[in-house]
Amino acid sequence: MISKKLFCSSIEALRKQSYHDMKTGELIREAFGAEIGLLYNNQILIDAVIDFLSTEFDREELVHYCYCLNFGRLSHEDKFESPEQLFTRLRKLNK
Repeated sequence: MISKKLFCSSIEALRKQSYHDMKTGELIREAFGAEIGLLYNNQILIDAVIDFLSTEFDREELVHYCYCLNFGRLSHEDKFESPEQLFTRLRKLNK
């Protein structure tokens, strides 16, 4: 069973890596003044973490949370679903 702590730290690690990758891409574009793709690809590792979490949680919900909702930002307002709230919501779906 995946604990709440492990679930939340995994989601947070994905969020931090995603932010780091986007920021690095911006800095590379600024440095070279062009839209070039010099970023390393973390997708294999990201997919592995999502696959791991999907052993107990709905994969579509995880992908939607991470990519479509930008890690829980429900709208342009201050509404936000934390990893802890996501964990609780997904656990209820599994019952």
